[in-house]
Amino acid sequence: MDKRELNQNGLADETVREKSPVSLPDEAPKIQKKRRPKKRPSQSADISVPKGDAADKREPVTSETGISESAPKKKKRPVSAEEAPKKKRKPVSAEEAPKKRRRPVSAEDAPKKRRRPVSAEEAPQKKKRPESAEDTPQKKTRPVSAEEAPKKRRRPVSAEDAPQKKKRPVSAEDAPKKRRRPVSAEEAPKKRRRPERTEGAPQKRRRPESIEGTARKRGIATERSGSVRTRQKKKRTYIDVLKDLVVDTSIIAILIKAVFCLILFLIVLFVARGIRNKGKAPKPEVTESSIADESGLAAAQTELQQKTEAFLDGGAQAVDDNSITILGVGDNLAHEQVFLTASTGSGYDFRPFYKNIKPFISSADLATVNQETPLATALGSASGYPHFNTPTEMGDALIDAGFDVANMGNNHMFDMGVDGAYVTREYWDEKNIPCTGFYYGYDDLFDFRIIEKNGIKVAFLSFVEMTNDELPSDYSAIVVYMNDPDLVRSMIEEAREKADVVVVHAHWGDENTDETNDYVYNEAQKLVDWGADIVFGNHSHVLQDLVTLTRESDGQKCPVIYSLGNFFSAQKVRDQLVSGMLNVQVTKDASGKVKPTAMGFLPIVTHYTGDRENLALYPLNMYSDELALMHGTATVSTDGLPMSMDYIESLLEKHIPAQYLGRMGPIE
Repeated sequence: MDKRELNQNGLADETVREKSPVSLPDEAPKIQKKRRPKKRPSQSADISVPKGDAADKREPVTSETGISESAPKKKKRPVSAEEAPKKKRKPVSAEEAPKKRRRPVSAEDAPKKRRRPVSAEEAPQKKKRPESAEDTPQKKTRPVSAEEAPKKRRRPVSAEDAPQKKKRPVSAEDAPKKRRRPVSAEEAPKKRRRPERTEGAPQKRRRPESIEGTARKRGIATERSGSVRTRQKKKRTYIDVLKDLVVDTSIIAILIKAVFCLILFLIVLFVARGIRNKGKAPKPEVTESSIADESGLAAAQTELQQKTEAFLDGGAQAVDDNSITILGVGDNLAHEQVFLTASTGSGYDFRPFYKNIKPFISSADLATVNQETPLATALGSASGYPHFNTPTEMGDALIDAGFDVANMGNNHMFDMGVDGAYVTREYWDEKNIPCTGFYYGYDDLFDFRIIEKNGIKVAFLSFVEMTNDELPSDYSAIVVYMNDPDLVRSMIEEAREKADVVVVHAHWGDENTDETNDYVYNEAQKLVDWGADIVFGNHSHVLQDLVTLTRESDGQKCPVIYSLGNFFSAQKVRDQLVSGMLNVQVTKDASGKVKPTAMGFLPIVTHYTGDRENLALYPLNMYSDELALMHGTATVSTDGLPMSMDYIESLLEKHIPAQYLGRMGPIE
């Protein structure tokens, strides 16, 4: 066999023809192509070329291309991808090359790029967390002019976020007039014609026309200037008269409604007043006119005098030369109604208020009163609650009633300031009345107010729990507060050395209650243990318990009343108008020891009528059911409860032991 009949791989040309998809023409010239020898795969070693006779038996190649047409076709063994010869690809330009689709790579599989180191200048500035004004250090910055200041870039605002500009209102004259599309006769709406009126048809009522329409019909020209309409030819018609009548009717209706509401209010007020007074005692037959009558007044005064003498003669124990009586009363309050009632036009006269109890006060050897309000009209006009200022004529009336000692130590002592307290103290000094509670200095403080009667020396002291205003430190004046126990004790002990009996005014406790608090209980026992023999308590404006406390050192029984209530006032509630006078008998025995031996409590009632008119003080044994029914508490009281003898007696029984009520009894 010729070498032409075999290809370079040792295979027959027929095999090559099978692979070639192009059939060559019979007359095509022979073209010898140079092919690069391919490596035969290792599996092709089994393929052998026929030699000898087998090769001679093959028919010669008749084709001009050198491929035998009669050569047997052999089946090609399947070749794996590894054994298959690799085709040489024609080089493709970058433009012709198809773009490959890259497989998406996850962030974890992606290779990390090495970044080029960046200098501090090139590095981007990080946004710092905003610091508070306290953490941020204050840096001094050079002032920057408006030209040097960087211009802020404004964030673009969308049309929706942009604020809507207010459009300038356009008047009807400036507004562009819209051109209307001409409407044909067919499109125009057809007007409804009013049916012709027949002779028998009822006439319809026409709507009243406006003034302009009426003017147009009558041929009168009208002009408008703003909201004002003028007529060239004015003629008052029945329409104008009707309008005026409507306006007048509206005003009348408003007045009628106002009068109706006022009447309704008065009716409701009277009904409510009747409900509140329901169940109260009826008005007594005794009237004020009968009391005001001269003959009736004289008879009443005579009866009162007889009762007073009977009480003084039979109620008290016989007082010898070795005994004295010391009387104490509660708060003397001058409300506005008090000095208005006492006004005489040219001054004040308070003496009638104390006329009925004057015999009891003057009968005591020593009498002391708590003057609750300043007597400082030299600094200003008279005034009532809450900043009291009482005319000095009130002090004159107290002296006339028989009081020997005045106490200033109370919560209202600075109602007219410290100067008011000085003026009040100077008044009592001018009247030669010993005064306690307000002292010019320490020398005056320890210069005790000691009065001697029947060879018995009595010292008067005063202590307060509180005042409405504090004493300024730049004043030399002194007020002794109970929160300074060392000073209180030293004063009592030193007074005890100089006197036989120590009497204490104590302004303490809670206001407007008949219950004594624990603070008062404890302080009262301390005062007695330190040397006080008699304690007159005040400040509550309501009567509280009368007791005897035993001194721990010598076992002596000492009278203590936690509150005497109001001696005289114009307050509104009935428990503030029932009080009393505590009269204590002090006796010196054969050994020269002085101690309280007896005491008695005389109840008193502050009486007035109406809205605190006809003010007067009455001892209980001179008071009556008729006067109680006439009392004004039913009118002015906040609780609406009337005064009655039953109420007075129940209040006294609650706080005053029976052996001392209205009589002198031995101290047990």
